[in-house]
Amino acid sequence: MNKYLLMFSLLFLSGCTSSDIWGWYVIDPSTKSGWNNIVFLAGGFASTIQLSIIAALLSITIGLLIALPGMSNNYILKSINRIYVEFVRAIPLLPMLFWVFYGLPVIFKSLGLNIGIDAFWGAVNFSNIRQRFHG
Repeated sequence: MNKYLLMFSLLFLSGCTSSDIWGWYVIDPSTKSGWNNIVFLAGGFASTIQLSIIAALLSITIGLLIALPGMSNNYILKSINRIYVEFVRAIPLLPMLFWVFYGLPVIFKSLGLNIGIDAFWGAVNFSNIRQRFHG
């Protein structure tokens, strides 16, 4: 296993240096464009970590609130929970993504709330829905 990992790593690294299209100069901190690329990548990394942490915390909290009625001995609460969970699981992910980006702002506006959803918060909401019901 380690032999294959070493071979893959060497092939990957040699592929990065032998091409005229891409090389390590793209992220060379001694050049201005290389430094700009490093700053851009670091910003993307920070946003990804932030999105992951927020989505995980929200999905754990909301998932627990949804799971508790399903663990109850009350037949009505358990039935409502099962219907809700099976309905959300039956929605494919792509339409759910469109609904989060385009549907939620319309619902918020109809309720009199002026809440816009940008790409970051749309991804957080989508990750919450996906993690809670699709594992």
